[in-house]
Amino acid sequence: MNLNISTYRPISGSCNLTPTVLLDALYEFMEGNRFGVDLAIDDVAFDNDSESNKYDDTNNGDKDASQSTVGILDKLDNNYITLRSLSYLFLQAFFDRYVPERSYVADGGTYFICLSNCSIDGNLIIRTAPGLRLERIKTADEIARALAGWSGTELEIDDCPAFDDAFVDRLRSAEWWSQSAVIECLRIWRCPGISPGALYRLLDERDMHVWDLFVWGASVPITDEEEEAFRELVVDKPRAWWTGRFIWNTA
Repeated sequence: MNLNISTYRPISGSCNLTPTVLLDALYEFMEGNRFGVDLAIDDVAFDNDSESNKYDDTNNGDKDASQSTVGILDKLDNNYITLRSLSYLFLQAFFDRYVPERSYVADGGTYFICLSNCSIDGNLIIRTAPGLRLERIKTADEIARALAGWSGTELEIDDCPAFDDAFVDRLRSAEWWSQSAVIECLRIWRCPGISPGALYRLLDERDMHVWDLFVWGASVPITDEEEEAFRELVVDKPRAWWTGRFIWNTA
């Protein structure tokens, strides 16, 4: 089932809608639904919510499922969640209540969260979604905040010019990016500022165990020597269940 919420942005005056009101309605809908839902929320404006229910994010940002907080969004762990053209105000409220069912996560769920053209003006705790897709995120700091709050294995970056060599070099020594150790799939589209050399150094120096590396729309071509080095790093590592993949495509 697909649930699409779009578009609500008054020309002037109050929005008469807060994140809590929408999330409460979403919670009620999910509680009465027996089937999985692909959720998309696109271009919705909100008023400030002074009564937002938040978790006490201690213990490295992990949520305790036993906390008595009303409206925990624990049924949104099927396939895809797309949050597009939304403010940090809503993102923060959404992820404060987003708790995928832990048994599903432990069983290797394959669902994705996509943040597209969103404002990430502060820290986010995205947590346990196996896949994260960032589209049209404008600044390097916003990309960094999303990565710092996420724990998963598949990362997709699309049309984010700030994801360039300078940012990749920043990731090489970023203490906050512990997730690099478990990323298995890295797919990059339309990020022209990234080069083969910078990406190789990232994977090599952080000892990333990526078996699926896809780059499309790069502006810097790859040399035969660089391609061979990538294949040794990505494709030639033995895996019982999958043959590694490496693709570098220039625009």
